[in-house]
Amino acid sequence: MRPTRHERSDVMSARTILVIEDDVNMLQLLQLMLQRQGFEVSLASRSQEGLDKALNERPDVVIVDLMMPEMSGFEVIRRLRADPRGADLPILVLTARAQPLDRKAALAAGADAYLSKPVSARMLLEKVEELAARARPKQPSHVVVLLSLRGGVGVTTLAVNLALLLQRAPRGACLVDLNRSGGQVSLSLKLSPTAHWGTLLGAASPPSDLRSLLPDLLTRHESGLHVLAAPPEAVQGEGLDKATVRALLRGLRERFSFTIVDAAPLLDEATMAALGQADTVLLVFAPEVAAVHSTGVALRALAGTPVERRVTLVMNHPAPVQPLSLAIVEQRLGRPVTLSVPFDEQQMLALARGMPLVARASAGGSVPPLAKAVRDIAVHVAGFKLQTSDLRSADSSQ
Repeated sequence: MRPTRHERSDVMSARTILVIEDDVNMLQLLQLMLQRQGFEVSLASRSQEGLDKALNERPDVVIVDLMMPEMSGFEVIRRLRADPRGADLPILVLTARAQPLDRKAALAAGADAYLSKPVSARMLLEKVEELAARARPKQPSHVVVLLSLRGGVGVTTLAVNLALLLQRAPRGACLVDLNRSGGQVSLSLKLSPTAHWGTLLGAASPPSDLRSLLPDLLTRHESGLHVLAAPPEAVQGEGLDKATVRALLRGLRERFSFTIVDAAPLLDEATMAALGQADTVLLVFAPEVAAVHSTGVALRALAGTPVERRVTLVMNHPAPVQPLSLAIVEQRLGRPVTLSVPFDEQQMLALARGMPLVARASAGGSVPPLAKAVRDIAVHVAGFKLQTSDLRSADSSQ
């Protein structure tokens, strides 16, 4: 297995820009401009809507107009700064009001920067990039999403083992199970969590104190790994909405070095929100016809989006014999397979015992093939070196 390495500096977190602007044409123009630059964009055409989104979604940058009905941009800024959730949000004023007094008043209200219309795209994007850089966590943090549009290819197995290995990072790791049909993460770890994200369903918007609620939603595994579990029973109808998933992952990014997401096998709101927040997307498949076809469908769905450049293909071998060779797979997908995970006959026993193979390797003895492959995935994802001995040594502080 020969992973492609990259330095952490090459990996840029998905950043969200909230635009509060009552001019629909300007709103659409800014959305297009920012998306082309690789940002995720959230829009609000009304002041109160924008204020609510800023406090609940906590974007990386808020762009706000000053002249809006019902509530001026000045008041939006003041209310953001008066709320602990908005006290540190980078705010850029973009307005047609170019008078020095307006600029002074906006900065006094709490804005970080001020641009008057018309403004060049280059100047706007440079200022947004500057402000977004301030919003990135001071401590390294990485969100990894594992996805397959076909079940039974070993996504959960890889997610669990990868999370257990990355748990040894300085601030640990959290494993998020977004599956709506009774997730398998808890089963793999022999957990019986009473807390899960199902308690958030039905809310009109993410709870305003979601970050403070996070500790009550997490379950701690004996390894020190934290788990945000899926509901134990199948979820009827829609799962988590986009805003809630974004808020959850932002909160987890602040707490942990790594957040590993076991995504549902469909491109629903929750999955797309997680993909938008991901630094790395591991698109997992088995070398068989249906799985390769589903992978092609996923690649086409993500083509042309900012997520596309974060995708890494992972070919897993859940069975000892697979019908398609690597050459055929790469030919059908039209791109190289970066990572390959061999079949490991010990995996079924590990699942039955609730002891993933990475955990078994840490306990001593020979290192299973799957554990070695997960180590290589961690190297690819994290941009740091892990030796085989790291699989046998747990951090005593965890």
